[in-house]
Amino acid sequence: MEDKLIIKIESISKTYKIGDISVKALRGVDLQINEGEFVAIMGPSGSGKSTLMNIIGCLDTPDSGKYFLENIDVSKLNDNQLANIRNTKVGFIFQTFNLLSRFNTFQNVELPTIYTKIKLKNKNQRISEYINSVGLKGKEENPIGKNIKILGKNFKVIGTAKSKGTNTFGQDQDNTVAVPITTAMSKLYGQNYLNLIIAKAQNEKNMDLASEEITRILRKQHGIKSGGKDDFTIQNQTEILNTLSAVTNIFTIAISSIAAISLLVGGIGIMNIMLVSVTERTREIGIRKAIGAKNKDILTQFLTESVVLSLTGGLMGIIFAFVISILLNKYSPISTSISAPSIILAISFSTFVGLFFGIYPAMRAARLNPIEALRYE
Repeated sequence: MEDKLIIKIESISKTYKIGDISVKALRGVDLQINEGEFVAIMGPSGSGKSTLMNIIGCLDTPDSGKYFLENIDVSKLNDNQLANIRNTKVGFIFQTFNLLSRFNTFQNVELPTIYTKIKLKNKNQRISEYINSVGLKGKEENPIGKNIKILGKNFKVIGTAKSKGTNTFGQDQDNTVAVPITTAMSKLYGQNYLNLIIAKAQNEKNMDLASEEITRILRKQHGIKSGGKDDFTIQNQTEILNTLSAVTNIFTIAISSIAAISLLVGGIGIMNIMLVSVTERTREIGIRKAIGAKNKDILTQFLTESVVLSLTGGLMGIIFAFVISILLNKYSPISTSISAPSIILAISFSTFVGLFFGIYPAMRAARLNPIEALRYE
């Protein structure tokens, strides 16, 4: 009985362009792999092994030649069909770890099952068994005592902080490390000065006094003589609040215009946050696509995040309005009320803003090439 042909590659070539330089990674490669065969592709660094594996795994496409997977011409498949192959037919052991740092071991292993249409029985139990079988049980959340590299320097983990999630700007606050300041200055940044110091006053009343004391200390440390100009800037919350209050008073008479501008600015802010999020999570998108996520899955994910972000702002605004209304009714002669139609209108506008301003970042994320996303640093 003739063995079933699983992979057939005919004269494929691949060239990468780095500026004006063309690098030929593959030149007329032929390969056949039958069912049941174990094949090792070996060669020196730069010989094109990774490029060939990326093409076989449907992460990249050749410039010329043919690739058949189970007698199917891969070049004729669309993005969704390629994503389905990566999810159900091809398993990857990446050259680098390619794990999502904010996920624990269980969540990283579970990730491919999100994009599969196959219903798995006892999924959680099976994932736990897989983790146990490779000796990772109980190790995913205990990095203390391990050594890590930061900018090529070895550091020892002596503790972990509580999870904070993403901040207002979409940045992952859990993807950070803290090192001794003198070590960072000498070993990592090669400088003997500080760019920023954040200080906290004991209370609001002492804020101005604290600013004056900080100014006096810095002038002394910098050797600035009496009457000399400061070579630093100090800004406190009181100054910021006073500025905001002045701006608010100036534009009170144009409150309707401010509302419209706020929606526009808020939408642009959401779009910028999502664009930053897409950039910071480029490798994550590559991983998700590599394990079978379709373009519509990525589009839906980022569009949902945008709408949730916008709705969160809308709901916070509604809650704030209720609080102000209660305070005005209780402590002032002004009588206020918030009607159901106004709440529905606010939620509708929040949803619309999230959809409208989130569609571009979501489409940008969905259109990312999986191999380029995985290579992103």
